[in-house]
Amino acid sequence: MDLQPNEVTFRKVWYKKGNHKPPELNPLLLDSQNWALRGLFWLSKELNTNETEFSSQMLPESSQLVSIRNFIEHKSIMVVEIGESRLVHEGKTFQITRGDLISKTLILMKMARAATMYLSFAIHIEEKKTPHSQTVPIYMHKILQQFKT
Repeated sequence: MDLQPNEVTFRKVWYKKGNHKPPELNPLLLDSQNWALRGLFWLSKELNTNETEFSSQMLPESSQLVSIRNFIEHKSIMVVEIGESRLVHEGKTFQITRGDLISKTLILMKMARAATMYLSFAIHIEEKKTPHSQTVPIYMHKILQQFKT
């Protein structure tokens, strides 16, 4: 799969090129036994607003996270200490309480951690498939505790 760095999106990685209705999964993903890569695929579905087929299995906060991201990027967001999370200023600003913002940030951090782990595992699995004849072992000397800072 040859994608330029500025062309990489979840949709282009996970699905075949073209306007397939419904979108067809990339055969590389279908044929892969790399379960970490499949985990990353399903995690990406949490942040895709167009997915309605599996929405009952998604995190309840997923659509809210997508909406908040959209407001941060394209409109405005206002954090308040007292009040409720809601749309204000004729729907142009999303008002969110500090507590809601903290809880949503923690959810997003957990998702980012999971994505990092899935990606790391997926790369490790793929790297094990290719022979590395050009590797050279590196030996490190033990550093005494008194010299560690």
